[in-house]
Order: sequence, then C-alpha cells, then structure tokens
Amino acid sequence: MIIITPYIIPKSKDLTYVRDQLAELKLLEDKYTKDTKLRLEKLELRGKVDDLHREEERIGLSIERENLKEDMIEFSEDKKEYEDDKKENDFKVKSKNQQLHEQRVKEMFGI
Repeated sequence: MIIITPYIIPKSKDLTYVRDQLAELKLLEDKYTKDTKLRLEKLELRGKVDDLHREEERIGLSIERENLKEDMIEFSEDKKEYEDDKKENDFKVKSKNQQLHEQRVKEMFGI
C-alpha cells in the first residue's frame, strides 16, 4: 500500500521539519512491519505445532486400533476355545446322563 500526501512547503526550515517527521514515520513503519512479521511467524509455528499434535494423536489412534484388532483376534480365539470346551463338557454330561438313563431302563425292565 502506498500513501501519497502532497505538501506545500514555503520555507526550507519547514522542509527540514517535514523530513524529520517522515523519518519518524519510516521508523514506525519499520517497527510495525517487523512486529507483524514476528506475529505471523509465531502463528505459523503454532500451526506447525498443532499439526504435529494432530499427527501424534493420529499415530496414537492407529496404534490403539491395531491393539484393538489384536485384542479382538485374541478374544475370538478364546471364545472359540471356550465354546469347544463347553461342547465337549456338554457331550460328557449328555453321555453320563444317557448312561444313567440306560442303566435305569435296564434296572426297570430287568434287561
């Protein structure tokens, strides 16, 4: 942005004053520019830090997802083993019940 302000300077003494004022204005402008650059750089760094935190969270979630998959696989294997054991025990109980039934039938009918 360029700001143009025309001045009519009647005396050379006034010209020196205007030059001094313009020099002060230039110093203020430089200071403002540096401050603005610093603020922008800080914002950029904060953005990068936020990006890193999001990436760390994403990686953490990926690890948790893998752990969950492993836990689910282990659970499935344990469940299958439990169901197999239960079937085997049910068969043993049925076999015992069936043997008792057969024994009672033999006793009742004298077979």
